[in-house]
Amino acid sequence: MLAIMEYTTDILEDRFGTSGGSGILTDGTYYWRGDAADYVETYGVSPGDAFIRHVDDRNGEPPPLTQDDVIDIDDYFMHLRRERLA
Repeated sequence: MLAIMEYTTDILEDRFGTSGGSGILTDGTYYWRGDAADYVETYGVSPGDAFIRHVDDRNGEPPPLTQDDVIDIDDYFMHLRRERLA
């Protein structure tokens, strides 16, 4: 959803690095950083039961996002950024 070209490194034990790790991914309901999967895989960190049920209910397939959905999501993140900078 939000592409950021930053290379991030594991903040816990420096066991991995992720290109675009601070980028934001979404399935239209949940949002997560690009490096989140690396923490799940490396440390067994759980994204939470609600998220796992959500993914399982969709057989791992994200719902399609319309152009209007993408614009709304972008507007949301830009609103959060403006609030943080104010």
